[in-house]
Amino acid sequence: MTNSPSHGDTVTPTTRLRAPRGVIWMLFFAPFLIAAGAFITVAMRPYVTEISAEGDAMLMAWFGAILLCLGVAFLIAGLALVGVRSLMQQQTELLRRAQPERHRD
Repeated sequence: MTNSPSHGDTVTPTTRLRAPRGVIWMLFFAPFLIAAGAFITVAMRPYVTEISAEGDAMLMAWFGAILLCLGVAFLIAGLALVGVRSLMQQQTELLRRAQPERHRD
């Protein structure tokens, strides 16, 4: 004899929502971009604060600032996307556990 589950006790497999692969790469590269951008920006500061700042020093300072901002943007976007995925996972689990309404006729 086999025991079959009743209609109300159906077993549904759990599904895990996965974050896109790009989010993982964004969170991986964010600290490196922040560190490189901060280093370049701080290293070029003495050359940029002079009145006779040349083009290469200004270019490197701008490049460092852009790297720094890009790293911060990657970090914020990655954390926001991971948070949204977590909220969606919680909502999915709640909806899967909810019993369907029985209409009384």
